[in-house]
Amino acid sequence: MRSLLSGPAGSGKTQTLLEHAWKCAANFEPVTLIALPAQRGSLLKRLSQKPSLGVRLTDLQTQMYEVLEGAGSSKGLLSVPARVALVARVLGEVLGRAAEPGEAALYALSIAELKRSGLERVPNARDPYQRTLEQTLTFYNAELERRNLLDPDDVRTEA
Repeated sequence: MRSLLSGPAGSGKTQTLLEHAWKCAANFEPVTLIALPAQRGSLLKRLSQKPSLGVRLTDLQTQMYEVLEGAGSSKGLLSVPARVALVARVLGEVLGRAAEPGEAALYALSIAELKRSGLERVPNARDPYQRTLEQTLTFYNAELERRNLLDPDDVRTEA
């Protein structure tokens, strides 16, 4: 059975979820709680107040990686430092010169923000920076495809 639990802060939503998790644990039913990283410590402390064997606490990012793994994704996951290095390489192709480290990091952050926003292109690429970003994004995505890699910010979309 699924249900929606909502209410203002301090109304007992978390306690209700924990009670349900403990009930499932008592019946040997596995439970996965997905929490924000900042909530992890507090939830672990509260969860440990009662027997909770079979109750797992994770975060959304880890859950998405597990979905991809379970679906048999053949793509390798690109790390954040590897993303900057790959962006530096394709940015160098776009610029016709080696990209500076700070320059590559700036473009990598811009690409990450575009991906997090669900954008496949740079909206209204008019000025030189935006046009360079657009070309770099296009080359970067092509390189990911060629190498069968998954950008960290594409994990949510792929999962």
